[in-house]
Amino acid sequence: MSELDSRFVKRGMWTDWAKGAVMGKTITTDTRTGTFLVALLAVTSSIGIAHLWNLVVFGIHQARADGHESDGLFRQQQVLLRTLPTPTSTLTDFIKLWWSWRHRSNHSFTRSLPVFALAVFFVAATIATSLLSSFVISTTNLEVLVSSPFCGSVNGSDMSETRSYSSSFGLNADTYAQQCYQNGTLPTLCNIFTRPKVPFTAERVACPFANLCEGGDALHLDSGLLDVSDTFGINLPSEDRVQLRRTATCAVLSLDGRTEVRPASELDQSVRWRPLLPGEEVLYLDYGHQTDETNLNWTKVVHLSRSNVTWFLELVGGSLYCPGTSDPTFQEFYPISELRSDDADTILLFATTSRAMFTHPVNDRLFAAHTPYEWYDFAQRKNVTIYFGDFPIRGIGCFQRYQYCHAQRAGPDICSPLGPYFAKNSTAAPSFPAASNLQKAVLQMIQTISRLFEIGFTTLIQANEKRTPDGLYGQFPDDQWVHELTLWFSVMWSQTQFGMSMFAVGPSLLDAEAEVKSPLTAEEQQLCQMQKMKKTGGFVNINVFGLAFVLTLSAVIVMLNITLLKFLIFLSRSKHAFSPRITRWIQDGIWQLQRRAYEAQDQGNWVDLEMDIPLTEKGQLLPDLQPPALVFISAALRPASSNIAKPLVAVKEVPVDSVNPPGTAAISITQARASLEIPKGLSGPPSEHCQDNSSTNNT
Repeated sequence: MSELDSRFVKRGMWTDWAKGAVMGKTITTDTRTGTFLVALLAVTSSIGIAHLWNLVVFGIHQARADGHESDGLFRQQQVLLRTLPTPTSTLTDFIKLWWSWRHRSNHSFTRSLPVFALAVFFVAATIATSLLSSFVISTTNLEVLVSSPFCGSVNGSDMSETRSYSSSFGLNADTYAQQCYQNGTLPTLCNIFTRPKVPFTAERVACPFANLCEGGDALHLDSGLLDVSDTFGINLPSEDRVQLRRTATCAVLSLDGRTEVRPASELDQSVRWRPLLPGEEVLYLDYGHQTDETNLNWTKVVHLSRSNVTWFLELVGGSLYCPGTSDPTFQEFYPISELRSDDADTILLFATTSRAMFTHPVNDRLFAAHTPYEWYDFAQRKNVTIYFGDFPIRGIGCFQRYQYCHAQRAGPDICSPLGPYFAKNSTAAPSFPAASNLQKAVLQMIQTISRLFEIGFTTLIQANEKRTPDGLYGQFPDDQWVHELTLWFSVMWSQTQFGMSMFAVGPSLLDAEAEVKSPLTAEEQQLCQMQKMKKTGGFVNINVFGLAFVLTLSAVIVMLNITLLKFLIFLSRSKHAFSPRITRWIQDGIWQLQRRAYEAQDQGNWVDLEMDIPLTEKGQLLPDLQPPALVFISAALRPASSNIAKPLVAVKEVPVDSVNPPGTAAISITQARASLEIPKGLSGPPSEHCQDNSSTNNT
């Protein structure tokens, strides 16, 4: 099984319960839509930041507009702020103002620094927001929901059929366990399941089989309680949480008194799978007797003729004994008392060394090899010593236990005892009366899948990686048996991962002959839509909360920026405390400054002086504003008239400013600045042709 097929990816909205009911709202869609939304979020967030900056600038201007006399640097800064420049423009223009005023104004740098720093912060915030908004949309290594019309559970009533189904993806599970159940960086093959590997611990413990353990101790493998949502990607709400635990305590079994070599002719005809060779012998191993129709009084038989021509290590066969049931498919043999327990299932495995050749003596208890043999190595052109196994086959015994837990709406989790598959207090779903129907369906599913996969139900032996092309095995560590058992436990969990996912995808896609359980209950149909798997590309996941947050916050900031000034102007009509500062904001505006420049040149009759945008009388035309050096006295130096123009004075009544006492009138008197136009034909300094008309304004 490779990455999930795109046709089985659920499109649309769903809830990732691992992230919660709010943050877990997710939309899965195609990459084209995702690209559009990434661009939309980047633009929207940039607009929101820009309008937020305008609000900040407005606040800075209003905080500084206290009505006190200030120098030119302050006034120019206020005018600059009033233009609502972008953060980058604010940054550069404040630097210009500081540089220009550095010798003419006190503390010009420190007075510019706060706004300068704030502008730098907003420039960085704008970039960061554009980048962070893209995290609302995930484009790689996605967790997607499986939606398959072939969803279903394999019918577990026939053990032989379920074994056939489980073996159909055995090679994939073996490869996955080898590559993904390791430390360090994992290959892309491991991007299939929501969690690449199932965690478990391994420790050496005392022998659980009386005195039957070779070496005196055993290896205990324990997964601990695993949340099936987090570990296997079943998308369950927290209130429907289900947990699974599996343990295996295994040891290499002693051969003392458990072996016997007999003529092959004594074999029962029912277990002869080929014609016997003349004088052929077989090796019997006795760890219990067979429970099939032959009822033979041995556990395993090995044809020594085959063993003598097998040059590699093998894991052959396996027998299962489950107490608490009379089903013969779960009692493949009846173990001796040392290998039997009422609170555990017994698994018996066999590994062969046969005629495998080793370059060094092997002290490992599973593949022990100390029988030397001299042979001539043609490649090295000399005699070398190789070693053969001490015994052609070894047995491994395991006690395997299960535990299931489920959450309650109120109160602690309810757990079954750690015990065999068919416990006295059965771990079957009906024994959990407090479980919800969905939890019972999950428990039933993981029980069915657990029944398919046991430790050692694989052909994989890690030691075969040490076999060279010429058929020799290199040096083995003394605890190679520990590495083998750890690998087999990993394979079991890898098989379980595949089994869980294939429930949602559909067993029939993997094994056309698999008998799928039908019809599904309502809860099982619900489970069909609750399996999460990894998908590396082709789709995007959109976080609904993040999308709504960015769009809503940006819209609120934009609306606030658009309406705030109008609201404050309206509020200033009844709250006089706001009036002076709002008036200063209006009067520092570019249209008010333009109006003042025209009035300084006696151009235009202006109305609405207190509004944000002043207006002229209808139909009035205005010339271009003249630079100060070219502003002339309108009647200066005209032919046939005096060369000295009269001062231009404009008098008009204006609204009472807030600084005047109530009930007083105000007169604005504007005197044009006197300047001189020198007609052609006149020479000499300007002082010879004009007089200074500057005079004191009288009110």
